[in-house]
Amino acid sequence: MTTDLKPLLGVRLRAARQARGLTQEQLAERIERTVETVSNIERGRNLPGLDTLEILAAVLDMPLAALFADGGTGAPRERAALEAKLLAIA
Repeated sequence: MTTDLKPLLGVRLRAARQARGLTQEQLAERIERTVETVSNIERGRNLPGLDTLEILAAVLDMPLAALFADGGTGAPRERAALEAKLLAIA
């Protein structure tokens, strides 16, 4: 299960960050983590701790659950990727 969460979280985080016009550097500064940490999360390599997730949600002004919700589609990774594309276009 953790393996499935990493890419989903990464795509959602990237989409949320980009929708708010933030760079990885800006987000890293705001959450007091390194750019490498943000990059690793976005690439689905790391699953951050709850403390970091709470800070991310607060900085991105979104509910924590929104970083993980799949909308009941059964295909969270694909849905998240499509949502990220739509947010990038918008």
